[in-house]
Amino acid sequence: MKILICASGSGGHIYPALSLSEELRILDRTVEIIFLCTKKDIEKKIFSSAGFPVVSVDILPLSCNGNFFVCLLKKVYFLLKFIKAGIRVFFLLLQFKIDAVIGFGGIGSVAAIVLAKILGKRTLICEQNIYPGRANLFLAKISDKVAIGFIESRKYFKRGDVIFTGNPLRKGLKKIFKISARQSLGLDPDKFTILVFGGSQGANFVNNSFIQALKLCTDSEKRGVQIIHLTGETEELRVKAEYKKLDVLALVFAYSSDIGSLYSAADLAVCRAGAATLNEISYFALPTILVPYPYAYAHQIANAEFMAKHRAAFVALQNARCAFHIQKIIRRVLNDYGLLKSMSKLVSNLHVPDAAGNLAAQVLNLR
Repeated sequence: MKILICASGSGGHIYPALSLSEELRILDRTVEIIFLCTKKDIEKKIFSSAGFPVVSVDILPLSCNGNFFVCLLKKVYFLLKFIKAGIRVFFLLLQFKIDAVIGFGGIGSVAAIVLAKILGKRTLICEQNIYPGRANLFLAKISDKVAIGFIESRKYFKRGDVIFTGNPLRKGLKKIFKISARQSLGLDPDKFTILVFGGSQGANFVNNSFIQALKLCTDSEKRGVQIIHLTGETEELRVKAEYKKLDVLALVFAYSSDIGSLYSAADLAVCRAGAATLNEISYFALPTILVPYPYAYAHQIANAEFMAKHRAAFVALQNARCAFHIQKIIRRVLNDYGLLKSMSKLVSNLHVPDAAGNLAAQVLNLR
C-alpha cells in the first residue's frame, strides 16, 4: 500500500502526521509513505530526518489584506500557484501509484484529496482541533473517512460516520520522575517549577506576558519558583536578561529537543492552546495556563474553552490584562496545591492512550 500524507504549517499538523507514519511503519512494513508539504525548510527537515521521502509544493494559504486591487492580484497569484501545485500533485499520484491520501488540513491537503478522488483513490482527513479548519470542512464532504482528535468536533461535520481516534502523540516523549527530571536539568528538585513556551504560533506575546506577570509577583513568590522558558530563536538573549534583572532562577533556551524532560520537571505550564500542545499536556497530566492564539480562525480559543469547560486548564486571553491574569493564577496555585493535584487528574483524563494506533488502523482499513 502506497500512502501520500499531506501535512504542513504548524506543529499541530506536522507532529501527528509524523507519529501516524511511524505507527504505520511499525504495523505494516510493506506500507510505503511519501510526505507532501510546502517549501518551508523546517517541514522538509522534520519529515526527511525521520527517514521518509518528501515532495514539496510551492503553495501557502491565501492572505488577503489591503485594498481591492491588491487583494485581487493576490487571489490571481494564489490561483496560479494552486493550479501549478495541483498539476505537480496529479503527476505525483500517478507516478508513484498512490493508493490512499491522508490529509491533515491546509491548502496542500485540498489539492491532494480532490485529485485523489478524481483518480479513484481512497482518502482520509484528520482534524486535530476542536473547531475544524475550512479545508477540512470542505474535504469532509468528499473524503472516504473523517478522523477527529476531540470528540467535541463531531458536531461540526455534517455526516454520521466521523471517527474519534484522538490526536497522535509525537514519538519519543517519555515521562520521567519529576525530581529526576529537575536534577538532570540542574534545577532545585524541591522548588515549584513553571514551564513557559510559545509554540509555533507566536512566542513573543507569551514571553512578554509571562515576564510582566513575574514583575507583578511579590519577592516571596519569585523566590518560590524556578522557570524553564523556551523563547523561540529571536528572544533568547532578551528573556535571559529579563530574568537576571528579576533575580529569578531560570533555564532559558531558544528551543529544546528534549521536551519530555521539560514537561516532566514542571508543576505548571504557560503556553499556547494548539492541538499538539493540548495532547502533550494531557499525556504529562500537566496543569496549564493557556494563552490561546486569537487568530487563525480562532481554533486555539475553541481548544482553550474546551479545556476550561472540563476544568483541565486555566485560560488567560491575549489582551492588555493577560499578564495580570497569569500572575493571579500563579498566586492561586502557589497557595493551593490541592487545586493543581485535582487539575492534573482532570487533564490526564482527556488523553487518548493509543491515538496513533487508532488512526493507523483506520488508514490500513482503507485498502
